[in-house]
Amino acid sequence: MVSMHAFSSRIVFIAFFLLAGFQYLQAQKTFQVTHIEGSRKINGIQITVLHHGKIAILEDLSYCKGETGPYYFGYSYVDYISEDGGYTFLFDPPAKEIIVNVTGLSSDAENMEEVKFYVNGLHYAIPSAGSKIDCEEMAILTPKGNIRPCRECSISGWKGTKISGPISKFMVTDSVISGQPAGALIALYISEPPLELSITNKIPFRDIAAGYGIKITSKNFDASGITLTDLNGRKLDFYFDRIDFEHIFLSSPQLIKGEYILEISRDGFSEKQKIIVE
Repeated sequence: MVSMHAFSSRIVFIAFFLLAGFQYLQAQKTFQVTHIEGSRKINGIQITVLHHGKIAILEDLSYCKGETGPYYFGYSYVDYISEDGGYTFLFDPPAKEIIVNVTGLSSDAENMEEVKFYVNGLHYAIPSAGSKIDCEEMAILTPKGNIRPCRECSISGWKGTKISGPISKFMVTDSVISGQPAGALIALYISEPPLELSITNKIPFRDIAAGYGIKITSKNFDASGITLTDLNGRKLDFYFDRIDFEHIFLSSPQLIKGEYILEISRDGFSEKQKIIVE
């Protein structure tokens, strides 16, 4: 790249706005946690798994297309009895986001159970139900933010409950409300931290061959790819200067008033923002 210092240093200011409702795209990578007890490092996070009460282990991880298990709790294969049970996951350093699939809840006239989440020692009221998982009916979100099976369903659940961190401790429990409902299962995933990108509302502009410049803030410039395209998909040629560890100044003779897509990509992840230069 050609250094910006080779160009004119005359500075003025222009307004730079994020388009309301801009499209945010991210190919988010997840890592499934599968060890039943003890500690294991996954994607740089030391994860310790503990259990309490009644537990069983899902041996067939192909069930539900592999989208559930191996954590099975509230039931035991040893005595075939349903009682309260659960798992606790400790994250060091704290996880930025986890994703939980819940399956296997059952209900009829005599049997009922309820799954609860706890984050960092406090009850976590799930704000909305996940999406339907292929192998089971949709479970019910209770007014208190817990999960119960749908009525007269042999098995029910959902997938895709996302919980944002930092999360140092996550606990899931299954409580028997009545009868012998046979327990619940979860699959647990940790997410790759998303790229952090922000752009100032007022940006320095340098008069470079009638072009414009933008100041970008991010902690992910190292080993990152940066592209700038117009709405027709045409890539713009540009130069950039690193201001400091978290800031670069990007300029292009082709960057004039209009709308553009700025993309920062790293390790298979990408973040796009639609911007307006006025």
